[in-house]
Amino acid sequence: MRVQLFFVLALSCLPRTASAYCLSTTKADFVPSEEKPCDAEGLPLFWNTRCVDMYVHRTASSQVGLTTAREVLAASLSVWEAVRCPPAGAACPSTRETTPSIVAREAGPTACEAGYEREGLNTNVLTFRDRDWGHDPSMIALTTLSYRVADGEILDGDIEINSDPETLKLSVGAARPDAYDLHSVITHEAGHFLGLAHTQSANGQATMRPRYDPGDTSMRDLAADDVCGLCAAAPPTRTVACTPPEARVCNGAATPAPPEEPVPPADEPGCAYGDHACSAARGAAGGTSAVLMLAALLGRMARRHARRRSRP
Repeated sequence: MRVQLFFVLALSCLPRTASAYCLSTTKADFVPSEEKPCDAEGLPLFWNTRCVDMYVHRTASSQVGLTTAREVLAASLSVWEAVRCPPAGAACPSTRETTPSIVAREAGPTACEAGYEREGLNTNVLTFRDRDWGHDPSMIALTTLSYRVADGEILDGDIEINSDPETLKLSVGAARPDAYDLHSVITHEAGHFLGLAHTQSANGQATMRPRYDPGDTSMRDLAADDVCGLCAAAPPTRTVACTPPEARVCNGAATPAPPEEPVPPADEPGCAYGDHACSAARGAAGGTSAVLMLAALLGRMARRHARRRSRP
């Protein structure tokens, strides 16, 4: 068995003077702080295509059926698709006239599992974990991006939702004070999927802010800071094609998958993994709130994991 060691991504950010948004980068050891909330050293992560698909695992959840899960994913992604950017040379935010050079859309159910395979095709999957969460039990959701270390190109992205009905309640539609709004959670995770990290703490109204509470549905709608972040992650002036996916079969069911992975340079270790986790934590008053925390994956040997996590 060949053993491979991968670099780490601590989901980080690039500074901007007019906005508080942050972009995920290849900087492995960066940890955000109040003094330095954004990383200026790593390369920003990006999708080298104008269109990316996200599938819902066909098992869905006991709390959320497959049809509903697909509808919520489609609605969350459409919020980001509706973004309009300022014209070239104009500061953000301003009059929005152009579209970002990325569109993510719900593409149907799949039998493929979340995870990145170096030697094969890959599918971007939204998966619900009713049991066998396998991560910190306080986490609400986890977005994992697999990318090339050499240039930051994203090769695969998966979103996992902690949907264990014994420990965490999810709501769809009207807000419930005892549950986390699935539409808000997926809209936030979709921002990570597209290349955004948590916004700076001063911007408390953005979808990509590092905190939310049960019953809160405000993350369904983007703030100006979220718009500017996506326009920076996928500038309208970027020239990139919409690459059709190839056919993929998982557990007997056909699913489209992204095109063949580019071959990494010989002097690079290949690709890295960046995990971004949303965790439930006890508030000062004893009530439950959600604090979105940064997760750093130290490395992978075969299929074993070693993790270090830090809270913002």
